[in-house]
Amino acid sequence: MPLTLELAQTVAIGAFNPYVITPDWLVRFGIYPKVVECSVRLVPLGGGAAFDFDFGSTPVQWQVDNQRLSVASSDRSVDCGEKVSNVLALLPHTPVQALGHNFHFTASKEEWAGRPAPMLGNRKLEDFPEAEQVRWVGGFRRGETRIEMTLAYESDAVAILLNHHRTMNTELARKAATAEEQIAQAREAAEKFRQDFEVSREMLRTFFDMELPR
Repeated sequence: MPLTLELAQTVAIGAFNPYVITPDWLVRFGIYPKVVECSVRLVPLGGGAAFDFDFGSTPVQWQVDNQRLSVASSDRSVDCGEKVSNVLALLPHTPVQALGHNFHFTASKEEWAGRPAPMLGNRKLEDFPEAEQVRWVGGFRRGETRIEMTLAYESDAVAILLNHHRTMNTELARKAATAEEQIAQAREAAEKFRQDFEVSREMLRTFFDMELPR
């Protein structure tokens, strides 16, 4: 039985300027066509500004503040990492400390059936009416990538979150001869969005015998 993709997200941690990365700016540099429909929400942030852009014509949400840039969607056709990479190419002097791809999946209790579920001691969640959620969290290392898998067993559903995290080599970036070389490793990490999704698919199949629809 397949899982449902609730959200896929690429997050870059660094020094971003929310006054620069705006819907108009994204259109001006060709990341979105001029016909895009967009709503903008200003989110208060101490000492700066945060903007939340919801592009209606394509199912994708942008969030940017002084410390991070996030692109998220529930549509499998959207390559969130490619969007972030395109922004970094336009702002190569941006210092990026880390970059992650997050994938959030859900299944009903019926779909999950008898697969493994977190326990409270040797008791099930159903044995504790006051409990809202029980979690398993596991960390895995694949080369330069740290993958954290969280299985959340809730009263009415099962959720799985996979976070693929890469820390940038700041010394390598500092020694870069050009701005393009400085941002190259962050762009390369962003462009592994689809690769990381396939790794998530493999892990879900291996650990839980669950398939993701292609």
